[in-house]
This record gives sequence, C-alpha cells and structure tokens, in this order.
Amino acid sequence: MKTLIPFAHRRNPDASIDSICTTCFQTIASADSVDKLITHEEHHSCDPYWQSFGAASRQLVSDNRLESRGKAHPCR
Repeated sequence: MKTLIPFAHRRNPDASIDSICTTCFQTIASADSVDKLITHEEHHSCDPYWQSFGAASRQLVSDNRLESRGKAHPCR
C-alpha cells in the first residue's frame, strides 16, 4: 500500500507536535519541533496488528460513507 503522506503532524495545546503514522495510526513520538521527530519517523516500523486494525477501520469508514450516500436524510 502506497501512502502519500507517511506521517501526519498534530500540534498540541502545549505547543508540542505529535507524529502519527498514516498507515497504522500510532502516535510515533511527541517533540517540541518537527526536526526532532524525523529520527523517530525514520526508525518506525508498523506493528502488523495495528496495521491490520487500521486497514479494517478505514474499510469500515469507507463502507459507512458509501451506505450513507445511498440514503436520503429527511429535513426537519
């Protein structure tokens, strides 16, 4: 599976930055700068359990979106 963005970065209220793997959705590391996250990202390898769990949850979200497109929701 190809991933265009291997890690997503999220800024926290305390100004730290989380690095999140977009394949297995695990938080890889948290640091005060993106430069400090690079080493952690380079050494990350997805746990097969989380990789399959992530794929299953993505499929569930996709299925739910397709199902909801086919149903009209009445306005109240």
